[in-house]
Amino acid sequence: MKLGIVVAFVAFVFLALPALSFGAYYAEASFDVMPDGSVMVSGISNYPGFAEGKTQMFTSKDKDIWAFSLSTDEVFSEYIFSVELPRDASISYLKAPRHVRIETSNGRIGITALGKDEPIDFLVQYRINASKEESFVPVALLLGLAFLLLAGIAFALLFFRRGKSSAVTENKDGQAVFLTERQREIVSFLEKQNSPVSQARIEEELGIPKSSLSRNIETLLKKGIINKDRSGMSSMIWLER
Repeated sequence: MKLGIVVAFVAFVFLALPALSFGAYYAEASFDVMPDGSVMVSGISNYPGFAEGKTQMFTSKDKDIWAFSLSTDEVFSEYIFSVELPRDASISYLKAPRHVRIETSNGRIGITALGKDEPIDFLVQYRINASKEESFVPVALLLGLAFLLLAGIAFALLFFRRGKSSAVTENKDGQAVFLTERQREIVSFLEKQNSPVSQARIEEELGIPKSSLSRNIETLLKKGIINKDRSGMSSMIWLER
């Protein structure tokens, strides 16, 4: 009898654990890659491997080729991350999620990717200050990178055209910022309101867990998308115009 109970309990744990862990992780992180391979991590995440600070756990080097890798077995309910490569770096290989954006600023390549309900699987290989002889890349690889770049531009334009309900929107300073699906849901709800609404009402109307709503409200505040004011026992929220 006792043996049967133990077997049933073990079976329950193995069956229930994946369901409990699915979607448990989220990330909105930035990875600033230095020329020596060290990486400065910042942002918001409950994933232990994305703790803020300086680390070298994400990079490796083979001769003159550097590699930056983000690969997890765990599923993320939502994630947005940006990777900024060292100055004068050139990409030789890129494996990224379906939604990716590539841009260059001040001599540095920035890659932004987002997704949901999936593990993170990202790899970029790059050279720094490659000479003309060393910078030769096969035509097929060049075409592949060009296609990926065009796809990223098309993706960004698509979301810009959709306005404030898109993954890319503008804050009060006119800066383009990425929003997760949940953050877009909150912004869309606030757009339909004629006056400030309480955080409790947003939680009730959208059915978002309190902890998740609080985290996303704070993120939207930092991005300059919304305003928040304490009124008695409630927090009143409205869009930054």
